[in-house]
Amino acid sequence: MNENNVRVYISEGNKDCDQVLQLLDNKNVPYVVKNVTKHPENMKELQMQGIYGTPATFIGDETEPILGYQEEKLNLTLGVLDKDYLLNTNPDNDA
Repeated sequence: MNENNVRVYISEGNKDCDQVLQLLDNKNVPYVVKNVTKHPENMKELQMQGIYGTPATFIGDETEPILGYQEEKLNLTLGVLDKDYLLNTNPDNDA
């Protein structure tokens, strides 16, 4: 994944925003933060796209962001899903 291919719109004091950033950090995915609390113009960018909440994560050329903290969707879209995660979520796995 090329640098700056991931943009995350966040607001301060939001647990879901913190979780998205932590996931990206844990997977060593480079990203750009667009803080809507400190920079209201970032919120206007979101609102022009019909988005009124954070976090909103734009990945690559995707025009639709991932809204909120959706761990599986973020991992799948980023292509960083752990093999152990897949083993642990297999409904046929009785472990």
